[in-house]
Amino acid sequence: MRGGGKVYLGIDIGTTNCKLGLVDKDGRELEPMTFKTPVIHPRKGWAEYDCNTLWDLISDSVKKITSYYNCQDTLNGIAISSQGESGLFVDENGIPLMNAIAWYDDRTKSMIDNLESKIDSDEIREITGIETNYIHSLFKMQWIKVNSPSIYKQAHKWHCLSDFLVRKMTGKIIMDYSLASRTMLFDIRNKEWSSKLLDVAELDIKLLPKPVPSGEIIDSVKSSVKKEWGIKGNVSVVSGGFDHMVGCYGLGANFENQAVISIGTTESLCLYSNSYKDAYYPGFSQGRHVFNDSYYILGGMPSGGETIEWAIKTILNYENVGTVGFDSLKEAIRGSDIGSNGVIFLPHLKGCVTPNVDSTSRGMFVGLSIQTTSNDLIRSITEGLCFEFRLIIDQFEGGNLESFLAIGGGVKNQEWMQIKADVLNKKVITLEINDAVIFGAAKLVADALNEPIQLDENVKRKVYYPENESVIKYEEIYRKTYTRLYELNREILRRK
Repeated sequence: MRGGGKVYLGIDIGTTNCKLGLVDKDGRELEPMTFKTPVIHPRKGWAEYDCNTLWDLISDSVKKITSYYNCQDTLNGIAISSQGESGLFVDENGIPLMNAIAWYDDRTKSMIDNLESKIDSDEIREITGIETNYIHSLFKMQWIKVNSPSIYKQAHKWHCLSDFLVRKMTGKIIMDYSLASRTMLFDIRNKEWSSKLLDVAELDIKLLPKPVPSGEIIDSVKSSVKKEWGIKGNVSVVSGGFDHMVGCYGLGANFENQAVISIGTTESLCLYSNSYKDAYYPGFSQGRHVFNDSYYILGGMPSGGETIEWAIKTILNYENVGTVGFDSLKEAIRGSDIGSNGVIFLPHLKGCVTPNVDSTSRGMFVGLSIQTTSNDLIRSITEGLCFEFRLIIDQFEGGNLESFLAIGGGVKNQEWMQIKADVLNKKVITLEINDAVIFGAAKLVADALNEPIQLDENVKRKVYYPENESVIKYEEIYRKTYTRLYELNREILRRK
């Protein structure tokens, strides 16, 4: 596959890892490149990204992947997906004035009360489609204004990670609708920045990029960047989007009630809608989808795959999570019975979002005994993630969700996927593709250039069917115990 025909580059800036992958004109994926997202923790609860380092790592990876596949002359375009909410201020030349504040950085919790004293949370949700949550970009911008006024005074634009990189590549200043939907400043029905929220938050609209649809040709890669990368010809840069939604685009999940489970550091339930939903689903958000003129409905938990990695490191004692650690995890799951010998785990290591927005909630084990083994703990963690996802599903009443497409790194854990099918009592379908988000970004490029691609028809699907005996056992645990854990946990934490 090396050196033949047009190729499209998808870049995904994830919470834990960044990935770059090429897709050819026939929809075939080339093996992607991965590097750790360069995160810094200046204080407890804080997380930042050095965007100059991020750019250098991406540039190095583009050079390597295009050289390896001998496609310096046939790279046709690039699109970038990224985590939502993370962002930074830059000066008028696009130079970072600060490290980007990661979406999960908790320094902004103190900013919420001030905003909610000025505008009702229902009105915020009516405009933006999202619940008030400290993770959103609005609060990061406010925090900088209050705590680093010199940076705010110099600020020319606020950028999420994708649009910062687009600016580096093209010099253009844009933000796609799907990422704008994660700022808590975007009027999702009118597709424009909300003057109401900007006034209430006391933020200047001039700080925000021009909002554009996903899949729009922004410009070509600058000649200076092409020279640095060693590529030739015209290479278009196309607006990408919010990573979960770009993954859905790659799967072609653009019809009502098609449920996609996106499993990365977080775990999300992604639903497509042709229209804004007036119904209120606690803990769910809405926003503009990557698909043209449509919406997404999003629910989830802030720690999905991250919880699995925590279990591998903390309980199985693998300092570096890798193939050996994941194999040991799978073996541990198989080494315990359904119900984990009475142990139940609440996976709120980083709080919860759906159906309850509560960043103060914490994880807990229930039912430990002297007979409890490490295998029981590992299986209970996996089951707990599935029970929590069942709570999310039960809160959504938008239609009959008969099956789920699952994407992300977690789909390689077959034991987890089978437990999920049993707990949900639904089919869970996985696709044997390298990365749905990378493919979705590459597809956005190809479609924008009128050179549409589809998933390789030879991509295999694996279907996990719910097993009746397991379904019955899990249903009893879920109804009798798990649905009560959050309230019990909250009561205990209040007494501290």
